[in-house]
Amino acid sequence: VKRIRYNQHSSKNMEGFPLGSYEHGRRSHGEINKLCNELWPSTGYHLTVTHSTSQSINLLALAMIRKLHTICPPPYRIFTTTHEHEGGIGCFHHLPEFEVHYIEDDVLADPAEMASKLQKVKPHLAFFSHVFYDTGNLAPVENWFNIVRQTNPDCKIILDGAQSLGLYDVPFGVADVVVGSTHK
Repeated sequence: VKRIRYNQHSSKNMEGFPLGSYEHGRRSHGEINKLCNELWPSTGYHLTVTHSTSQSINLLALAMIRKLHTICPPPYRIFTTTHEHEGGIGCFHHLPEFEVHYIEDDVLADPAEMASKLQKVKPHLAFFSHVFYDTGNLAPVENWFNIVRQTNPDCKIILDGAQSLGLYDVPFGVADVVVGSTHK
């Protein structure tokens, strides 16, 4: 093992030298990130490839709790649609610091009603899917982003592109976080 570790560069046996395996993984991850930046140019965003959309959102939810704790006490309100996938919105249900407010389609379809509901809920986070997993419908997220920003400028916006990445242009530029999934 010592001989292989000291001569990592001369061996192709990845199991024989974990440090070389790690380096190979880092190099491959960099190449994948470079390709993804070419496929989905996203000025103003830091693109990275992770294990899964659900895992990324879970980690994001935990980071948001830490950040929001420095601003105000819980509950932290989430403004979302009735069409969200459990893999995206589920972690917010399972963490007691969050309070999820599902908004019906008729409210979301009327900008004045949506603005009124946003003013009542006063969300800390808005969570929208670009394409609904249950209907396949493309959501008018850019309109929703604008209404959220006008009524609640401090509200962080998360766009779940798991159902749309590779099918539709991702509306980069307004959402604070965009997550997607290339396995579809």
